[in-house]
Amino acid sequence: MKIEEVKKILQDGEEIEFKYKNKNFSITFFEEKGKTKISFCEFYKKPIDVDTIEELFDITYNGETVKDILIKTDKKNIIVY
Repeated sequence: MKIEEVKKILQDGEEIEFKYKNKNFSITFFEEKGKTKISFCEFYKKPIDVDTIEELFDITYNGETVKDILIKTDKKNIIVY
């Protein structure tokens, strides 16, 4: 998926679930002390929480950045809600 598409989805406040290398992941939002945070995780694993989309894209997970993972993920494997 193009990173510009992902960025637009997240800027619009929509959340994402996707499948990559036969594993399921999510990117969600939550409130903490009046501030919106972004949470990235493989299903049933401990989430990684950040403040900005740029920080999200820079997270390294299993040797790849989230940005690279999203770029490599086929659009048909992404659910936006």
